[in-house]
Amino acid sequence: MPIDEKIRLKVIELQLPEARALETLDELYLEAAANMPNMAANRLREESADLAIKVAEGALMPSLGGYVSLTSNYSSAAKERTTEQTTQTLFLDVNGTQVPVEFPTVRTIEGGTTPYFEQVGNNLYTNLGISLSVPIFNGFQSRIAIERAKLNLELAKLNSSQAQNQLKADIQRALTDVKAARKNLEAAQKSLAATSASAANTRKRFELGIVNSFELSSVQNMLTSAASSVVQAKYDLLFKLKVLDFYRGIGLNTPQEN
Repeated sequence: MPIDEKIRLKVIELQLPEARALETLDELYLEAAANMPNMAANRLREESADLAIKVAEGALMPSLGGYVSLTSNYSSAAKERTTEQTTQTLFLDVNGTQVPVEFPTVRTIEGGTTPYFEQVGNNLYTNLGISLSVPIFNGFQSRIAIERAKLNLELAKLNSSQAQNQLKADIQRALTDVKAARKNLEAAQKSLAATSASAANTRKRFELGIVNSFELSSVQNMLTSAASSVVQAKYDLLFKLKVLDFYRGIGLNTPQEN
């Protein structure tokens, strides 16, 4: 950048949200507990562990089951068969008398392959039954599983309690930080007002020739430092307020620019 090029600075006026009374620790905790994903996850883990106990206890109960099966088969070797019956008449000599005697004859005629669906229908086989299982020899394993499930529930409750305590501690710290940031901003604003009055007085004294330019420059530097402290205090307070908004479940927004 050329040394003679002018630099233009844009002054941004930070707009802080309207001051309001802070919630109590319990009020803010209730909001955070409903919004924080890890708190919801802990509640679900407790519910899951409680259900695991009921599942483990169910292993001690008799179980009744049933089954049904339907089978059939098909073979390309199966042929269609028809029967043909014929009668042959023979004469027997009984005391000189010819007595006719009929002899039936049955002949099987084999045709083509039996159709698929006809075979399936002809070869259907069904099987139906029920079963009753009574746990006798696995009782110790089931009871161990129940105790393990109860232990997991206690661990889930302990983790949930630790998360709750940690959340309360974080919220308490966030509330304390906001109060401290507000007091810091108030102190910076009072310091800026006092420094501004002192700078105005020093300028008048400089114009009257009572003080020299070094004293005037020193006071102006103090004024710049006080104004910078106010800006820093505003941004610090804004950040602390956004932390509280995070626990409230409110999205983060950038400061407005004028």
